[in-house]
This record gives sequence, structure tokens and C-alpha cells, in this order.
Amino acid sequence: PFGLWRGVRERGRRALAVALAAGCLGHLAIMSMWSGWFGGWSYGPRFLAAAMPAAIALLAMGVDRIWSVKGMRVVLVALVAVSIMIASLGCYVGVDDWHLRQEQQLKRPLGKAVWDWHESQIFYQARKVFGVHPPAPRPQPPATTSAPAES
Repeated sequence: PFGLWRGVRERGRRALAVALAAGCLGHLAIMSMWSGWFGGWSYGPRFLAAAMPAAIALLAMGVDRIWSVKGMRVVLVALVAVSIMIASLGCYVGVDDWHLRQEQQLKRPLGKAVWDWHESQIFYQARKVFGVHPPAPRPQPPATTSAPAES
């Protein structure tokens, strides 16, 4: 947001900032319309990777302003560090076992599994790195079926 705000306010960068933001938002909108928006058997939302160059260019427009404020500098460095750690989990640990656990052991489609913070892919990968066993599956509510009454 800082880069977009700064880019729009500066006369020479306005068109570029608006085009980059429109590209990022357009890509997000198109990807969110697809039923497999989460990327299938991959680590993280891989389809959003195509928008990263435009997002980074927007960030670059405002990074000097962010860097000039000490508190914002700390936040930026912390966010970059967390981002690198999360991406490293995907590189270091295989992702197939999380998907297999979701579909075979927990009997959940991936479209629902990606929203479960209790069993998220990031936390699952981190637990594997630190040798912590995944939590036991939460009990699913019983299926309600109406059987015909016997007479």
C-alpha cells in the first residue's frame, strides 16, 4: 500500500503504479474465480507467484519511505524474515504427506483443508521440522441421514 500510495502521488510514477496495482488485483481476481485457486498439490498459493514481480515493484516505490521510519523498518525486516522461514518450510519438507493426510486420513478435500488453521500446511510443515507429531484428527460431526422408519 505504501508504494501504491506514493506512486499515485508522484506525477511521473502514477501510470506505472496504477498499472501494477491493476495487474496484481486483476490476477488475484482471475485466480480466485478458479475452483482450484489454492494450487492443488503444491506448497502455498502457487498461482499468485506470477503477480509477485508487480507486487515487489509496487513495494519498491515506497520502500525508502518505509525504511526511513525505524518502527516500520523493524516491521519490514520481521515480515521478510517470516516470509523466508515459511518459504523455506516448503523447500525443506516434502508437501505430499500433508496432502495425503488431508485426503486419505482426514477424508477432506483440499479446498476445505486449506482453510483449517488447526491443521494448516504451514504449521504441519513446521511441526515436521521440529519433530512434533501432528495433532490427532478432530472428530467430525456425524452425518445426518434420514432412514425410513420401520413399521
